[in-house]
This record gives sequence, structure tokens and C-alpha cells, in this order.
Amino acid sequence: MPSVQKTKIFQVPLQKLYQTIINVENYPHFVPGVHGIKVLEKNADTLKVEYQLNILKSFRYVIEMKLFPESNVSWSLIEGDIFKKNTGSWSLKPLNPEQTEAIYTLDVDFKIFAPSMIVSKLVGSNLPQMLDAFEKQAREN
Repeated sequence: MPSVQKTKIFQVPLQKLYQTIINVENYPHFVPGVHGIKVLEKNADTLKVEYQLNILKSFRYVIEMKLFPESNVSWSLIEGDIFKKNTGSWSLKPLNPEQTEAIYTLDVDFKIFAPSMIVSKLVGSNLPQMLDAFEKQAREN
């Protein structure tokens, strides 16, 4: 079961980064591999979101995101084509008015055998690129 944790210092205020993370409707415009997003439910502290990904193969999954304003966003899998498990979080901490420390965690398990090339692309090699994309998007907003 692949698991990853990455800490990054973002050169953006915490509020801007948090808003970028919870504005899932924009993910197809800047997150690598995300080709579609549908918000199925939305309230003050949760989002139920369907993702359409295309990373070597197209697949979909639905997660529930729990929102803790300006400190944490966590998620867990509800259903999906490829994942047995998909849990993770963003933990955010302001370092100063223009910098935010983010700890991104992801823990996934697959329903079927997944070749190591797909696993490393999903869990490992895309992660730095994805984090940089969030920082760039937060700066532009």
C-alpha cells in the first residue's frame, strides 16, 4: 500500500493556499492528470467530489473531503474504479504573513494489481509537480 508524506514551504499566505485547495472545481485547469471534477455535495465543512483522472489510463473515484478552515483538509475514499483506499490530508501552518508550511499526506491501495510504473506516477513522481502547481495557482489568485 503506497503511502507518501511531503512537507513544502509555500511562498503564499495561508488563506490563499487554503482557498486554492478547497476550490476543487478549478483542479482540471492546473492539477496534472485531473480531467474532470464534479462536486456532488457541498456544505460548510464537507465536500463530496467525483474526480476523473487520466494518468496512463482514465479512471474515476469519489472522495469525501472534511474542511477545517485554514488549518486542515482531509479526505477518504467513498468509491472508485481503481482504488481500494485513498486517504490523505493537507495540514497547513502559517510561518509568517507570506509563507505557509503544508504537510501533504496520501495513502492509497489499489483494487487490482497496479504496475510499479503507474504507482510511482500516481504516488511519487507527480507529487512535486502537483505541489508546485498548487503554489503557482495560489499566487495567481
